[in-house]
Amino acid sequence: MSVADCPDHLLLGLPGAMEKSLDTTFWGKRVEEAETLDPEALKKMGLAVDKTGANRQKTEEWEAEQLYKEKGIVSEGHNARQIFGKVRGEIPVEKLQVPRRCRETAPPTINVYSDGSLKNCHREAWAIGAAGVWWPSRSFAEEDLADAEVELSYIEEEGGGLKLYTPLAGFGGSSTRTELVAGILAIAANRAAHIGSDNKGFVDGANDIIELCRKGRNPKKPWGTKGDGDLWEVFHSFVKAKGHWAVAVSKVKGHATDDMVAQGRVKPEEKEGNDMADKVADEGIAAHGKAVVCVARRFTLRHKRYTGFVRDVHNHIVEGVAIKNVLWKRRKGRKANS
Repeated sequence: MSVADCPDHLLLGLPGAMEKSLDTTFWGKRVEEAETLDPEALKKMGLAVDKTGANRQKTEEWEAEQLYKEKGIVSEGHNARQIFGKVRGEIPVEKLQVPRRCRETAPPTINVYSDGSLKNCHREAWAIGAAGVWWPSRSFAEEDLADAEVELSYIEEEGGGLKLYTPLAGFGGSSTRTELVAGILAIAANRAAHIGSDNKGFVDGANDIIELCRKGRNPKKPWGTKGDGDLWEVFHSFVKAKGHWAVAVSKVKGHATDDMVAQGRVKPEEKEGNDMADKVADEGIAAHGKAVVCVARRFTLRHKRYTGFVRDVHNHIVEGVAIKNVLWKRRKGRKANS
């Protein structure tokens, strides 16, 4: 590989942000501008080495640009992480209507199931998430939908219940955030909610907030200092508005099997409810749109290759320093013997 094709900072082992273009090197250089001729080296730099691959990359780049235009995003001047953050958008937490006061007490048994779904979870910048809620035995005719339910989610009636799902916006993605949005969506309803969730982090955090509200206290530290504090603050405001007595959260077994049900380790209704919530959350992923899912996957694969390239550069630098030290010691030894 020609060193002329690498930016100076990368030669020093300092990688820059990955460029948004899908048909150039990771740092934005086109194949016709490259001095490197070795196909394997070009491939490591992020370029296609044959006509089919080059055409595929150009198609992927065109599709990505179409997505940016559809969303009204000016792509010029943004790197890959920045542009995909704009594609995901932001959660309008400041505009959400808190639920109305509820006179009912949360039932002793679970009456609503929530779940989150996250794709590309190992690379947060390209992760896309969604939240899903399943209300067994609830229908459109039974009661009015809450404002926050309408604002946040797609709502469908199916199999004797209501499913609510939403693609998750926001700069970063994590499994806890998806579960938290699902929990917020579950307690937004104009009825008491006993949530069943398979995420221990959400269950523990939610119960801590319910206990705070029961005692009439606020958290000791600002929400901004807490992980996912923006969403925990929304959950807290929803519980306060609804009434702590109207909200309960319990842990259920995730991905339970029929054998677990047969052995009495899992209640059949909890398995069915959690499985349905999981399915509904996956529908939330699809609601991002095929183009968003494809661009996220392409950026994820491309970033993985870029990480591998930078690792090779670091190894080369380390090997170079090691060789230099060996040669210096040999030279020093020859001087001492002369």
